[in-house]
Amino acid sequence: MLEQKKRRSGAKSRIVKSMIMFLLCMICMVQTVIAAEPIEVSYYYEEVCASCDGTKDFYELYNRVFSSEDKQTFEAKISTYNVFMDSCRTQYEDVKKDIQIPSGVSLPVLIVDGTWISGHDNMEAQMRDLLMNQGIATELKPESSEIQQSGTEDESRFGNQVFWSGLFASIEDAKRPVVVLFSTNNCEDCHFVKTWFSEHEMSVQLIEYNIIEDECLNELKTVFTQYGVPEEKQKVPAVFFGNQYLIGKDEIPSIEQVMEKGNTKNTELLNMMKEADVRGSENKADNMSLWTLAAAGLLAGFNPCSISMLLMLMSLLLSEKASVWKNGLLYLAGKYAAYISIGLVIFMTASQISGQTMERVGSVMNLAMGILFIIASALYIVDAIRVFRQDYGKIRMQLPVGLRRMNHKLIKKFSSAKGMMQPLMILMLGVVISFGEFFCTGQIYMASITYLLKDQVKAVIFPFLVYTTAMSVPAVIMIMLIQRTRNTEAVSDFMFRHLGAIKIFNAVLFALFAVYFFVF
Repeated sequence: MLEQKKRRSGAKSRIVKSMIMFLLCMICMVQTVIAAEPIEVSYYYEEVCASCDGTKDFYELYNRVFSSEDKQTFEAKISTYNVFMDSCRTQYEDVKKDIQIPSGVSLPVLIVDGTWISGHDNMEAQMRDLLMNQGIATELKPESSEIQQSGTEDESRFGNQVFWSGLFASIEDAKRPVVVLFSTNNCEDCHFVKTWFSEHEMSVQLIEYNIIEDECLNELKTVFTQYGVPEEKQKVPAVFFGNQYLIGKDEIPSIEQVMEKGNTKNTELLNMMKEADVRGSENKADNMSLWTLAAAGLLAGFNPCSISMLLMLMSLLLSEKASVWKNGLLYLAGKYAAYISIGLVIFMTASQISGQTMERVGSVMNLAMGILFIIASALYIVDAIRVFRQDYGKIRMQLPVGLRRMNHKLIKKFSSAKGMMQPLMILMLGVVISFGEFFCTGQIYMASITYLLKDQVKAVIFPFLVYTTAMSVPAVIMIMLIQRTRNTEAVSDFMFRHLGAIKIFNAVLFALFAVYFFVF
């Protein structure tokens, strides 16, 4: 009996020891796994030269900072990203937001566990402590990094019209097939290609752009996108002809054979480049432009000429007990479509003026538009003074009497339709009234269109939608108020009380447009 107890006790002891040994082994394994987990190191740079290695300087710096013994104390997983490629740039922008890198920080940038270092000099000074401590630091002072306040990658502007207009003119005037070459400084492959062209007599007209000197790097990006060049091939030297392209010193010398087989017409090249220009210009309508257009549209929505037409229609609908909400929105839909159409037609017609002509008359046009906007601003100030003096009969910035009478007749005629015809007639009324009141409400619209023309924006549908939507907001609010109160007195009183302020806001807006045309 005693012997059995001893055996049981010994067995329990062995089980306990085995469990302890197992736990110790597991702890050691976990520690080993944790210790072996590599440190994530991300290096962001920008390089477009095919024969240049954008990571070479970094790896040389890395091997100079860390000795062989140092590297045995930690494991680093180094990832490099060339932000010239769109996918890498998108990732870099996301990382910048996540760890709050200031917009002025210039490339190259090293990121270790949420800590960033900018510039090779700063990397050499700080990288050792950062990685040896396995990224324990969480923030470097911005002033210790190489920060530039201008000329950063975030401040690039697309749609360089000097570049595009010059390229278009060269292609249009060429008597031989045009080959467009993009190159850069200190690029062995670029030097090889340029030497090759100089030594080979080809019946082509070579147009070369240095992406650094001519500041056309962003234009090259849009050309790459237009021609469908894969990201991994987006390098210089690069040549474009017809609807074809060749990249690098290995491909470009085969241009003669390629041109014999493919479409090398200058008309095709011109079309491709114009489409690339449109792609780049889509980014010109930046947030500031859109906010400006939205503010202008919102102010135009309070134009007394437009509001008076709306109030007259609402009064007639109320007297006939027709739906204010439904018919009011149909009326606005007609105006919305009309204003979009008017704006696009005016803009597209004006934009047909060639880039070279615009360059020649640009300064004169800016001066003329600036003066016109100052005159408009002054007239609105005079009108505001007359409103405050209650001298309403002398207000000048409004529809002529004849146009007002014509609009009133149209509103009475269209709104009197009955049955199923009434919604259609109300919709058509919105279109017709838009043209009839354009001489008054169109002042701000024309200023906004001129602003877009000066800013050389080609993708204008969205900006026009922004303007017209903002212009419709006050009318929608007024229709809702009239629908609720079943009378137009509240809206009419509001406009009457604030007419002077509206005139002043118009004066300020035109003054700002004038400043823009004089200064920029």
